[in-house]
Amino acid sequence: SILAIIGSGFSAYQVFELREELNAIANLKSGSTPIGETTSSPTPDADSTPTVSPTVSPTSAASPVPTPTIATNTNARIQPGQFVQQAFNSKAQVELLSVRRVADPETGSRNVVNMQFRIRRVASPTDPDIDVLNPSAITARNPNTNETYKAVSPKRATPSVDFGSIGQGASADAYVWLQVPQGINTLDIYIPNTQPFKGVPVSN
Repeated sequence: SILAIIGSGFSAYQVFELREELNAIANLKSGSTPIGETTSSPTPDADSTPTVSPTVSPTSAASPVPTPTIATNTNARIQPGQFVQQAFNSKAQVELLSVRRVADPETGSRNVVNMQFRIRRVASPTDPDIDVLNPSAITARNPNTNETYKAVSPKRATPSVDFGSIGQGASADAYVWLQVPQGINTLDIYIPNTQPFKGVPVSN
């Protein structure tokens, strides 16, 4: 009887083993994971990993740099010796001292330019010729439009300068007010019997 029990137990064990093998085969065919086993996600192949291109932010177009406007320097001053011309057949010299815009005291308008200049006698005092310079006869011209500007009034100018009263090497200062519209910052100046002065700046 003992042998019969052992034999029947061994038979039962073989049946259990066969059943487990059949279950394992069935699970493999169905793709299910046997109980107690864990699945690991397959490691993706490095070559198959999609390449993500970096996002490049579009560079904003630089604002155009405006062309600087070149303004006329209205504060330019005449330097000593900058504007000197021969006058009266080289018997005298005329030097511009200043050309600046001022306000007309009667109207308050700034369409007036005050020109100061110096007359130096070069000729000998024994020269028989006596020359006279009339500042109110001085004119100015716009170098861009050739428009001519005259003296405001003989009252706004030095009386006539008589060279007979100036010794050799001596000088006399004079002035004249010219009617020049605002916005004109460069002038060509014409003094009687004197070489013209070109491109004279008008300061404020």
